[in-house]
This record gives sequence, structure tokens and C-alpha cells, in this order.
Amino acid sequence: MMMKKAQHIILILLILVAGLSFLRPSSAIATPPVVIDSVYTATLSDNQRALMRQAVDNFVASKAMHNASVSVCVIDIASGEVVAAHNADSNLTPASVTKTITSAAALKHFSPDYVFRTRVECIGERTDDGVLDGDIVVVGGIDPTLGSKYFPDQPPFIDLVVDNLKAEGIKKINGVVRARETIAVYQAVPEKWDDDDVAEDYGAGIHSINYCDNLFSLIIDTSTGKAEVVDTIPHIKGLTIQNKMSVGRSGRFSPAMHRKKNTNDLVLTGTLRRTEDPIEAITTMPHPAEGLCADLREALEADGIEVCGKKIDLEEDTLRLLSYASPKLSEILASLLHRSDNMYAESVQRRLGESLYGKPTLENGEKAVMNIVHQWGVETKNMKVYDGSGLSRTNRYSSHFLAEVLRGAAIDPITKDVFPSLLPVCGKDGTVRRLCKETSLSGLIALKSGSMRGVRCYAGYFPVEKPQFAVVMLANNFRCGTDTLISAIEDLLVGMFQQYLDNDNDNN
Repeated sequence: MMMKKAQHIILILLILVAGLSFLRPSSAIATPPVVIDSVYTATLSDNQRALMRQAVDNFVASKAMHNASVSVCVIDIASGEVVAAHNADSNLTPASVTKTITSAAALKHFSPDYVFRTRVECIGERTDDGVLDGDIVVVGGIDPTLGSKYFPDQPPFIDLVVDNLKAEGIKKINGVVRARETIAVYQAVPEKWDDDDVAEDYGAGIHSINYCDNLFSLIIDTSTGKAEVVDTIPHIKGLTIQNKMSVGRSGRFSPAMHRKKNTNDLVLTGTLRRTEDPIEAITTMPHPAEGLCADLREALEADGIEVCGKKIDLEEDTLRLLSYASPKLSEILASLLHRSDNMYAESVQRRLGESLYGKPTLENGEKAVMNIVHQWGVETKNMKVYDGSGLSRTNRYSSHFLAEVLRGAAIDPITKDVFPSLLPVCGKDGTVRRLCKETSLSGLIALKSGSMRGVRCYAGYFPVEKPQFAVVMLANNFRCGTDTLISAIEDLLVGMFQQYLDNDNDNN
């Protein structure tokens, strides 16, 4: 009788604990590691393991990797067994393979169908004759695709705003077109990115409002014998240009451009060739919201809606005019991974930080990614994932760590049917379209590449359909030429996986 009473008390306590758990903030709930049965079984023979390990040993001993730092890890996805490795726990600079971690974490947290939202509001009083005595406010949602050339089929944002204002009967705006942002301009470019990267198209910062891939054009006239900036597209008033360009008969067709991180000061240098036609030079926008608001204002006025630009004491009368949806997250990630887009990756990481910790800071983004990765049972101690893209050399982690992340994404019920399919396929897609193109692995292995000076890395899955292995190779401080390096990497991959292709041919 006493035993039954004790069991009854324990049962009540368990029910109370379970109920109280719902009162905790969701970000504080520790999600247990994902443990899932796979369709594969660990059936590797000793000979298969030996062949894979021999391929790794041959790669490490190759001329290409002489005096280089190398970390290699291959994990059987079904069993979690490390089947081939070299210095798998050594932390190296990973470059853009970091984007696989950011993308996998976002897919797990948000789901493949998640969309970013950019809102447009009319704030102020509307009169019966179609006058808005107030402002048009664009509220940023960190969407990286707003006006992006990589999603040409998206409904044009500016056209939709104009159409919605006309549908509301608004014919005149006494106030201004302005932005509301949660990422300060001085926080746009991570502190540990190099200043030399900031003006390059791959070095665009991340903002609450991202527009036209955060790039703009400088229109430069050299026809008079002097190099003069005559326009910017979009029009950006807050930009300060130091013009140190000259003109010569045998000059360049584009200036050298330099801008320190999170500043509006652009320095143009170099000797340009004299031409009758204007020269277009493309660089990064210091504040994309300014460009968007300028284009929106011009579009409104071109359609007959006057924007007076007055400063108005606004009443709290708000009309939600538009909630603009980005493409689905899975589509954004596929574009990001195929093109290795740094700005897209940073936007995803910042949005994760905002979702889990309230503010879209770099620090919150880093913490959010590691939190999600840890849910797959991956050990994150001593691993450094600083930014979302891998552009900073501050990122330091091992091939074993990344292989475990890839395995987690390949077995998690939320991500397993989507994430592996988002990676570019060697010999066919993206930045690996030439890798393994002339080998038996062409079209059969999916890898994300990562490269910067002295760094070449690859991470992904074999085979493409129903992946059986997570594969990671990190190489730092190599001294060989590109052809020698690529040849050695292809030999590594073919050496590890040719046996599986041979088995398939034998079975057929």
C-alpha cells in the first residue's frame, strides 16, 4: 500500500514538472540531441575503410600538401563512425564552408518554407482628398533578396508599394519616405572583416534593409580627359567620394575602390582609359536603405504621387500597407550555397540571432548557430564560428566538427530531405562546377567550396542521392599552384569513393 502511494506521489510530481516546463522561455529549453534511425547501415568492410584511409594518406603526403596544415574527416552518416581522418580535431581556417553551418542551422530553426518579411507603413493622418499628412516607412526584416538580381521572378517591391498606395487613394505625401531599422549602420560589417574586402562585391555588409544585393553603380565620365563621377545608381546622397583618379590612353576601364568598414567615405584611385561612353563601376552600398528610399520616392513621383519631404509631428495613426515576402528559405539557401554569397549568409545568421535572442547582432547570431548545432549532439567547445559566411579568418574549427554538423543535418527529420539537396554538385553547379568534371565522380558528389589566400576547403556529401558519407577537407598554408592543388583534391575524392562506384557497376 505504501509503495502504491509513493508511486502515485511521484507520478503527480512528474506531471507538475512537465506542466511547469511550458512556462520557461523557449530559448531556455534545452533540446535533446537528435538520434534517428537511418536507412543506411554501417556495412563497411575492413578493405573499404583501408582504401579510404589510404586515399587520405596519399593526399596528405602529396606534393600539393607539402608543409601545409590539413584536416580531413569522413563520417558514415548511418552509424556516426569516423571511417577516414587526418588531424580531424585540428582547428583550421575554413573560409566559405562555414556557410553550410549557417544554412543547416537556419533550415532546422525556421523550416524550409520560412520567408523574410519587409513591411511598409503609412504613418500620419489621411484626408478625404487623398493626402497623407505623414510619412511612408519601410520596416526592415533583414531580407537579403529585396531587389536582388538573383531572384528576377520575385514581384517588384517598389511597384507593389506604388500600386498599394494608389489602391488606398493616396495622391500626395506631405512627409518623407524613410526606413526603420534594427541593425545600426556601424554594425553592418563585422569588425574582423578586412577593410580591403569592404568595397568588393563580395564584401557587402548586412543591414535591416538590404537592396539590390547591397551594390550600387558609379557612373564615371572620362570623355573630357578628366575622370568625374557624374551619377550613382541608386542615388545615394550620404556618400563622400575622394576622387584621386586620372585619365590616360592606356589606362584601366575601372578604378580601384577602397572604403573602410562602416563608413561613407569611398576612395577612387587609378588611371582610367579615356572613352566617349561613360564607365560603370560597381561597389558596395554603405547604407542600402538610403538607396531603396530614393528609388521608391522617384517611382512615386513618376507615377504622379508627390512626396513633399516636410518634417511633420506625427500622430500614432498607422496603416499597414504591405507585408512583402521573400522567396522561401530553401530557395534562398540554395542560391547562397551555389554562389557562395557572403551577404546572404550574414543575413541568415543575423535573423537567427534576432529570433533566438531578440536582437540581430553578430554576437547573437554566432550564439544562435552554435545553440542549434549543439541540438544535434555536436560538441562546440573550442570551435569558433564568428560570422555566417566565413569571410573572416577568425573562424576556426575542425573537419570533425563540420562533418558532425553535416551528419546532424542529414539525419534530422526537419532538414534531412532538403539540406543535402541544396549543395552544389561537383562537375555541374556553382563554385564546384569544374571540380571532378573530368572524373568518374562528376555529378555524384555534392560539396560546398571555401577559398581565400592560402586556404582551400570542401565539405558535403557522397553520394548526391541518399547521402551515405559526410565529407570534409580543410587545407591551410599550402604553397602549390591551383592546378596541382585541384589535381590532388580530385585524387583524394576519387580514391575514397571510386570503390562505391565500382560496386554499383558490379551490381548492375
